[in-house]
Amino acid sequence: MMLFIIQALLSISRLGANVAPVSVAGLFMVRDEANNIRGNFPLWKSFFDAYVIAVDSRTVDDTLVALQDVIPSHTPVHVFSYKFDGFGNSRTLVFEEAWKVFPHITHVLVGDPDWKPHDVDRMDKSLLADPLFNGYQFKIWDRSGITTRNCNWLMRHQQGLYFDFYVHEFLRFPNNGGPWAQQQLTLPWEVSEVESTQSWHQTVGHNEAKEVTKSASRSYTRFLFDLDLLKREQNDPRYKDSQHTLYYLGVAHCALVEAASDFYSPLLNPSKQLTGENLQLATLCVDYLEKLVTLYPVQNSTVLDELTWSGYRWLGYNNQFLLTNFEDSEKWYLKCIEHDVERVDCKIELSKLYTNKLMHEKAYLWAVESVKTVIPDRAFSNNFYVYDCVVPLQVSRSMYNMMLGGGEKFSELRYGLGVFMADRARQNCVNGLILERPDMLIVMNQLFMEMHREYSGGKNFNNIGDKTRLDLVNLILDNNNNNNNNNNNNNNNNNNNNTNKRELKDTTKVRVKESSRHILLNIERSIHMEKEANRKREVEVGSSGSSSSFTGDLKEVIGIEGGKNLVVEVIAVPKNLNFLFKVEPLDELILAEILHSANVKSGEGWISLGEIWRTSANKLNRLASYLGSDGAMTWETFAKKAERFLSAYSQAEGGIDLVEVN
Repeated sequence: MMLFIIQALLSISRLGANVAPVSVAGLFMVRDEANNIRGNFPLWKSFFDAYVIAVDSRTVDDTLVALQDVIPSHTPVHVFSYKFDGFGNSRTLVFEEAWKVFPHITHVLVGDPDWKPHDVDRMDKSLLADPLFNGYQFKIWDRSGITTRNCNWLMRHQQGLYFDFYVHEFLRFPNNGGPWAQQQLTLPWEVSEVESTQSWHQTVGHNEAKEVTKSASRSYTRFLFDLDLLKREQNDPRYKDSQHTLYYLGVAHCALVEAASDFYSPLLNPSKQLTGENLQLATLCVDYLEKLVTLYPVQNSTVLDELTWSGYRWLGYNNQFLLTNFEDSEKWYLKCIEHDVERVDCKIELSKLYTNKLMHEKAYLWAVESVKTVIPDRAFSNNFYVYDCVVPLQVSRSMYNMMLGGGEKFSELRYGLGVFMADRARQNCVNGLILERPDMLIVMNQLFMEMHREYSGGKNFNNIGDKTRLDLVNLILDNNNNNNNNNNNNNNNNNNNNTNKRELKDTTKVRVKESSRHILLNIERSIHMEKEANRKREVEVGSSGSSSSFTGDLKEVIGIEGGKNLVVEVIAVPKNLNFLFKVEPLDELILAEILHSANVKSGEGWISLGEIWRTSANKLNRLASYLGSDGAMTWETFAKKAERFLSAYSQAEGGIDLVEVN
């Protein structure tokens, strides 16, 4: 067998000398991946200009034949055999081989054979030509179907690139550069991990069937494999008690509990508690994670900091669902929220925790806080399923519990929002319910029907969905317009003074004046700081637990009526531009697009309002995107907001001279 491998490796080494201005080599490690190679590699053929492929010496299937079959004959390829020594060390070896064989290739993308690119023909390699950037981020949809992560495994080709850690490896740049240390460009490229029924997972026995894991890559034996590598990592002086090692040691132990054949959640089975090995594993999980957040409480923008945030989240989760320790679960969820107030995960889980303790007012307040939380784009563990499924289900449940008993707490709007969100949950929970009664969606529907019969007083609620839909649009976009006559009068006066404003179209283009970029960056930074301070104040009010914090009026609590705009003091700009600046809900999103989007970087700074509209609609609070394919925000609504934005930022439209309009 080894003789065949050596002969095959020699026969398919084809080294090419001609290199395009931007060229990308695909770097892969493979073991028993013939099925994935035949299914996914052909999708990359128009993208990669060369391949460097490390074949694990333990491979027993026809991986080599598959490589010969699918890689185009004109594409340079270097294939070699290697002995696996942890993922970090092994991928570093691939870097070294790529530099030896293809030093003139300009960029390398480290991939896995189970990656399926989305629309590879739109992955424009000219975006990689900008010499300012050494690294690039793209989005990976995890095989779980419920999370995404931003991956920086595409970089400018240079000597000395390497990976750290034995499993869940991190890219490092030369000269001790850590993850995200180099200038990064976020690309609009996406890939999906696809589950295969024939890969190394099946070869080594990672394919036992269990509903909670649903895939070989999340099976009990797979987590044992990870845990073995993590124990080696913890014994390595380079990594002992590192942030990475402690985090993954923690989550691997809890993952083993949930993947065990005899697992049940004590929260859903009140008469049972974890015992024996499962209790030991869950306790070890919490111990590692508590050590992580104690040693590494930092708050910054790196992926390592997100490990700390995720550590808080899993401490709350594991104390809630595995150890049923209410006090500790509440404590860690609150620390998780404080650590990153713009993420919704811990807010909605805290709401569920209060529901389980029959603390319905607190559950309601945190559900409302979750509705108000926008979707941030983080590098790690973006759980869109929380927004799509968990939030609407829990909001619906908390609305029902608050109205139960009737009286002043029952209202048509609250009822409508509960029904509306229950309907969204039925549509969106396509991957099943996680740690819920399997019939919970049916139960919620029945409960609302019974509530309607009991409290409606014969009133017809047939149109409640449309009314709620309209109120939610107000909630997301127009919460400053109701009861705001003075501002409206001022706007009318401004409009009368500027009657020659152009009609904005989706093809209208805008860009930042280069001389003003630093000013807009300061405005953006000031908005973020003020917004974060406001959110923290709101969170403190919502978690107080006092009855006075609940007004009984959903519109007022969420902000449909009389909502507040931010007022930002912009600093560190020329004296004549120091000012208090009124910020409306879309300003931050528009600023982000005109300053940072990939479209701007590839188009001489210009970006169309249509592009900003579509992106902003998708980035808004997930509740908004429930309301239509482009979110709650129609072009007409966006155009009005963009007109106000330009009247403040564009001299041509009557504002200060920061943004150009074409």
